[in-house]
Amino acid sequence: MIDVQCAHCGSPVPHSAHAKAKYCSEHCKREARPAYRSKPGVSLWHNWKTRRKALKLPVGDRETPSVADLVQRDGLDCHICLSPIDYTLHGHHDDALSVDHLIPVSDIRSSHALENLKLAHRRCNRNRNNHLYNERAIAS
Repeated sequence: MIDVQCAHCGSPVPHSAHAKAKYCSEHCKREARPAYRSKPGVSLWHNWKTRRKALKLPVGDRETPSVADLVQRDGLDCHICLSPIDYTLHGHHDDALSVDHLIPVSDIRSSHALENLKLAHRRCNRNRNNHLYNERAIAS
């Protein structure tokens, strides 16, 4: 057996723990997590309203438009690769229809408003990942 030291406090990890365990206890595991508090008094932001209120951003309505609204506005073309989307494909297919957020959901400025949503292939949406669609258009 190899003796493993806790990544947080340096004490030995019990041999009964999982083979890839890094911490000696749940307490050390919690303490070692990165701090999610970017502002004093604001804990984990599980609720979008709490997050936006804490940062003094307008909460607004959370009315998500339907896919039909997006199709009516933009048609059935992928806004990334500009080729047509086959809406009959199953959701796990790479060429299936997906809704893309121009400002990613992880960004504090993101919303589920119609202006922030576009249709894309699942593959294109996944490849774009967590990046802004067009930084210059958003900045202006």
